[in-house]
Amino acid sequence: MALYKVVIFVLTNQILSLRANSQHMDGASVNENLHVFEDIADDTTYTHWLDSMTWKKGAVRGHMVGPKTPNYCSMCTCSQCNERLYVDCADKGLKSAFDDISRKFFYLDYTKNDILNVILGNFRGLTLLKFLKLSYNKIREIAKNAFRDLTNLTDLYIDNNHMDSLQTGIPEGTLDYLINLRLLVMHGNVYICDASMLNGRTFQRLNNLKFLVIDGFRKMKFDDHFLNTRLSTLILVGPPYGCALNVVDNDTFDGLLHLQNLSMRDCNISSISPKALARLKS
Repeated sequence: MALYKVVIFVLTNQILSLRANSQHMDGASVNENLHVFEDIADDTTYTHWLDSMTWKKGAVRGHMVGPKTPNYCSMCTCSQCNERLYVDCADKGLKSAFDDISRKFFYLDYTKNDILNVILGNFRGLTLLKFLKLSYNKIREIAKNAFRDLTNLTDLYIDNNHMDSLQTGIPEGTLDYLINLRLLVMHGNVYICDASMLNGRTFQRLNNLKFLVIDGFRKMKFDDHFLNTRLSTLILVGPPYGCALNVVDNDTFDGLLHLQNLSMRDCNISSISPKALARLKS
């Protein structure tokens, strides 16, 4: 059977479209998918509000924590609303995340920097933080306790970094502290090879997880470790290495009892077992 590049959208247990020869999914098209699913899954409610917010450049610096402007606000765009701090440090050439940051942080964006490692000190005491973006850095490893204090985090972006594998880049237990996490975007990290496997134990304590964007690789099974999640939307992509998933077995999605929305793009699907999608929630 010839291999086909397919796009599969599954909504309420129905396949909406199956198209051959889909175009390559770059970062922009992934974001388009995220927006498509916002209204369906209601997993990024706050994102619409944040996108529409007008950032107050400079005017609020020095008034958030006292007369002395914080170091991060001299380099980044800082805003305050109802005692919540919004800090945009995107594309600032940073080599590491800041350690001396306010505990009132609500939104923190480190997109497109040169951060190599993530440690506990970067987010110590940030119990109010809801949104954290670490996309497009050079992160190779996230320390096991790096997210220990982020118990109220709902949205985490760690996509397009340099983590060679889930096992080494995100040690088992790293995500366990994120008990309120709803959205996790982590594609563009794993080197695709026959040995790559999905470690379900990495996700087993994410009881509120609803939305996941992850690399698709050959040996992929969402097993019983996902039973405690509430994952309703799953997007399998592959940049920069391509999606290696080619066979969808009967048990590929067995642990996803709440799955309603499924997207696979740039995956070289050769076969889908008859019962592979049977457990999708209607």
